[in-house]
Amino acid sequence: GAKALGEAEAPSSAGPPSEFFADPRFSAMGHRAVLQADAVASLCEATPGLEAYHHWRVCCAVPEGPADLPADSVLPLHGNLDLLNFVSFSKGCYVGQELTARTKHRGAVRRRFFSVIAADGDPEDFLAGLQLPLHSPLPSSAPAVARPP
Repeated sequence: GAKALGEAEAPSSAGPPSEFFADPRFSAMGHRAVLQADAVASLCEATPGLEAYHHWRVCCAVPEGPADLPADSVLPLHGNLDLLNFVSFSKGCYVGQELTARTKHRGAVRRRFFSVIAADGDPEDFLAGLQLPLHSPLPSSAPAVARPP
């Protein structure tokens, strides 16, 4: 029979339980679920924890909350919210919609979150080993790399 919400078992190698769904922000973020508190406790014992989640989230350039997106100082597009399924350009009327739509359609997003990988040794050797897609949306599963001046 069907399990009640919150009676999920820890994810196995066969895949996540049916109560879990793919994170709509970015496929590399894994799966999410809304569970009862007692089910969360057993899952937390089987997972790396909140610190590992935040580390991975930052590596994927996925902002979260006012620490990453301070109110009144960044636009939704600066935090890649348009690329992470947070912003709709086909629905109407939300606060900041006009500025957000104008910024997107003018192509004038001058700031964005992105991931950077630092490597020991010669940067040219590191860059030679990377194979980055030419046209991929942010955040990419491949890291964004900046060459030193």
